[in-house]
Amino acid sequence: MTIFEFVEQLCDIIGGEDAYYRFEKEELIKMCQEMSTSHEEYQNLQECKDAADAHETFYPNICDV
Repeated sequence: MTIFEFVEQLCDIIGGEDAYYRFEKEELIKMCQEMSTSHEEYQNLQECKDAADAHETFYPNICDV
């Protein structure tokens, strides 16, 4: 695989089929940054959910009053 083929495939992942040809470089970079931010936010939410589930598992009656 050449570097061009690699970049072309990455662009397709980021922006869909033929993204390398349909978008400006700046647009693809922005899409990638947005994907990264969205993924980070999702991970943070998942960690909070996991922590809440763990708390409920280890302290099931603490909120029952």
